[in-house]
Amino acid sequence: MADRATKLILDALTRASTEPDGMPLFSSKSEEGLFPSTAVAKTTAERCREDGLFTFQTSSGNREVATLSEKGLQYLLHHSNPRQVLEDFVRILEQRQREVDSISNHLLGLKKTIEGMHSTLRELKVRFSTPSSGTNGHVAKLLEKSDDAVETQQILLKNLQAWRNENAAQDIPLPKLYQQTMSEPDKLGAFHDALRKLHEQGKIALHPWTGPLYALPEPAFALLIGHEIAYYANVI
Repeated sequence: MADRATKLILDALTRASTEPDGMPLFSSKSEEGLFPSTAVAKTTAERCREDGLFTFQTSSGNREVATLSEKGLQYLLHHSNPRQVLEDFVRILEQRQREVDSISNHLLGLKKTIEGMHSTLRELKVRFSTPSSGTNGHVAKLLEKSDDAVETQQILLKNLQAWRNENAAQDIPLPKLYQQTMSEPDKLGAFHDALRKLHEQGKIALHPWTGPLYALPEPAFALLIGHEIAYYANVI
């Protein structure tokens, strides 16, 4: 039992050493934690808490996360092979870098696609600005739907203000904001466009996801702003 507990502690400390922003103490169905959700692990984790091997804080998503304390680092170095710790750290760091590169490339690709669609839309609006019968009239009616973007932005601002009034300075996650704003399904692109526009106008603030990328819930709602992956919003 002692050997099993020691392994759980060392695994958790090693994992915490690679996550400076912290991780939940226990794993769940939606995200990975430092310890598995077993009876032995929970007892071991509480002992680590009492011994001060972790520092606990609240993340931007109002979750308690644990980071490696100085005492925890000393425990890790004392009870394990420093070379193995270094190799584990490098291995996990390389894995996280690959995850970041993959998500960044995907979001950049989506951004270029959206920008290309906007360019095409502007050209079509000029070409079909006057409604007429037949094909041109049908296209013109479709293009009129682009005016919905302004309404979406207004709804976003209204919902963000209502959220701020009820939740003070706490940010709202983008999946929740989407549910409150978009009355129709499959409107994620329009939702992201409205967020970008309001952010460019300085009317809203977008804040990044600070946890590990593999633990990002509902990643489709994340929004690439510059070099950050935005996942929370608030009105300015």
